[in-house]
Amino acid sequence: MMDTGNNMRSSNWEAPVAAADGLIIVSTVREDTVGSAVWLVDGLRERGYEDKVRTAVTLLAAPSLKTGLQLHDRTRNHFESRTREVLDVPYDKSLVSGGPFNYQALLATTREAWVRASSAVMRGL
Repeated sequence: MMDTGNNMRSSNWEAPVAAADGLIIVSTVREDTVGSAVWLVDGLRERGYEDKVRTAVTLLAAPSLKTGLQLHDRTRNHFESRTREVLDVPYDKSLVSGGPFNYQALLATTREAWVRASSAVMRGL
């Protein structure tokens, strides 16, 4: 497993994509990060990775308790037309710091969402 980020200009970006058995497209549901994820998927397709995009799993993470429904729906529809599966991951304040997290502190809905995400990835392998 490797996190390539979404910087296609990085010199070491394409090798892990080419070697990957599957891709996971991750975005928070915010205009700026959705835009980056869209740009990433378009770039992958332009570079000949359309099959990998089509079999990818997209994870949409809520950036706050109140996510814009219109943006969420547009984003979901966009990625549903390009990737194999799109799953939502709810906002969880225990993940906000970005540092080490305490699994026990995660909400039950968060744990369930990540189990569903893991299962979706495994189905593609």
